[in-house]
Amino acid sequence: MSNYLHDAVMAGTTLLVHAPAGEFYLDETATTPLVLLAGGVGITPLMAMLEHLLLSGSPREIRLLQAVRDADAQPFAQRLRLLARQHPNLRVFSLYGAPTPVLASDEDNQDEELQLALAGTLGYGPLTNKHLRHLLADVPRTAACYCCGPLGFMRHVNALLRGQGFESRHFEVFGPAQSLD
Repeated sequence: MSNYLHDAVMAGTTLLVHAPAGEFYLDETATTPLVLLAGGVGITPLMAMLEHLLLSGSPREIRLLQAVRDADAQPFAQRLRLLARQHPNLRVFSLYGAPTPVLASDEDNQDEELQLALAGTLGYGPLTNKHLRHLLADVPRTAACYCCGPLGFMRHVNALLRGQGFESRHFEVFGPAQSLD
C-alpha cells in the first residue's frame, strides 16, 4: 500500500478509507506498565501508540526498546529523546546491531560506555535475556508488552518475554499473518 500511495496518489486525490481494524491496538483503559519493543521500522505503529498515550496525559510507566542496525538507521531517535526528557514516566533504550561510534557530547573526555548509558543505549548485538532483565528488572510481569518488527525479531522477543514470565504479549506482523511459535 505504501508504494501505491507514494507512486500513484497525487495531492488532492480522494481516497476511500475506513477506521483501523485488527488485533494490534493499545488498550487505553489499562493501568499496568507498558513495554514497547521495536525492531527497525516496527517502531512506526508503536510511535503512534506512544504519542497518543503521552498526549492523553497517562501516568502509565512506559519502557521502549528500539533495536536497529545502527544509530544512523534509527527512525524517530531525536523525537524519542525529546519525549523521554518531557515525560518522566517514559524510559527509552536503544540496542544497535553493530558498534556505534562514540556519541557527540559537550564533554569529550567521557568514555564510550558512559556516553552510551547517558543516551539510553543498551549497547550492541542481538537482544538477549540479559538486556531484557536490565530493561525490565523493576517492571511487574503483569505489564502489557507490544512488539512490532521483522518476524524473526518478534519470534525471538516472544520467546524471551515468555521465558521471563510476561503473559500480556501483543505482536504485529507486517505482511501476511504468520505464527510467532
